[in-house]
Amino acid sequence: MAAYIVCPSEAEWAVIGPFLEKCQEGAIIISPGIRLAIESEFGMTQGQIDDEAAGQNVDYDYGGECDIMLDVLRVTQHMGVKPVLEECGVTVPEDFDER
Repeated sequence: MAAYIVCPSEAEWAVIGPFLEKCQEGAIIISPGIRLAIESEFGMTQGQIDDEAAGQNVDYDYGGECDIMLDVLRVTQHMGVKPVLEECGVTVPEDFDER
């Protein structure tokens, strides 16, 4: 599996950082349009998903694989730091602790 290295700007992080915190270790992300379509198709009231399901922790197997996998680096000693350093041509110390 491969991953793109993405470095959001401060302004972008101000938006996505709090959002990712809500995702915790995994999330089912529903776009506003799809949320409305689900509510309409299944006879729900508008906003019912927000009111009753948002923020709940549910069993979910991602259909075998996630649509998009994200790994958020919140510490400098993280397994995601190593490929970033290597891509930048920085020698990774042998005692690097990949948590």
